[in-house]
Amino acid sequence: MWEFDNSSVQVRQFLSSKLNVEGVYRSRFSTDPRQIGQRKTMKTEVLKYPYSIAFLQPRSTEGLYLVTEPINNQVGVFSSSDMTYLGALGNGNVQFQSPTSILSLTGGGLVLLHENKMQIFDEQLCPLQELFGRYHGLAEGDDEDIITLQGIQIVRVFKDKGVYVLKEKIRMTVIEEFEKWHTLSKPRHLVYSKGRIYITDSGLHKLVIMDLRTGHQ
Repeated sequence: MWEFDNSSVQVRQFLSSKLNVEGVYRSRFSTDPRQIGQRKTMKTEVLKYPYSIAFLQPRSTEGLYLVTEPINNQVGVFSSSDMTYLGALGNGNVQFQSPTSILSLTGGGLVLLHENKMQIFDEQLCPLQELFGRYHGLAEGDDEDIITLQGIQIVRVFKDKGVYVLKEKIRMTVIEEFEKWHTLSKPRHLVYSKGRIYITDSGLHKLVIMDLRTGHQ
């Protein structure tokens, strides 16, 4: 979703311009930099089954790309300049269980969805907190709240006195208007823009729009 005013000349010029492919990065075997110099090294195949990507820029760095691969139970860290593999998120001290969606937070830190939990990391990418449950998709609201999906519910998680708390659940009643929704519906991805949440339902092949200000669906 574009966060810019489409009426501006610069934005219109950008949207009407032709985009060129700058680079293509394919799956490959890479050695974890921590093993360089060791007698025995083990290569890891990365970018074979990429699912989600996030850009994170810790202080005094050019930034990093984080890529989840749920089939391989891994989250790779790559340089932002040439996608050089820098190792696994957590330096091997974090166990991943089918990691899917990943989101860099405006206030610093990172959110990652596992198979059965949401995991939050601090600015140094150290594990901070876990919220158990089966979630899909990640977005960030205007109040730096974390927005995700649980079944046909929109879930909002807020930071309260340094602790992330699940404070609101909104049921997507519009989905219930479709035949066999309870067996077909699969809300999986979402984006947030200007008070609205846009959700893709891969089971019903629908795009659901929720206005958080009015509650209209």
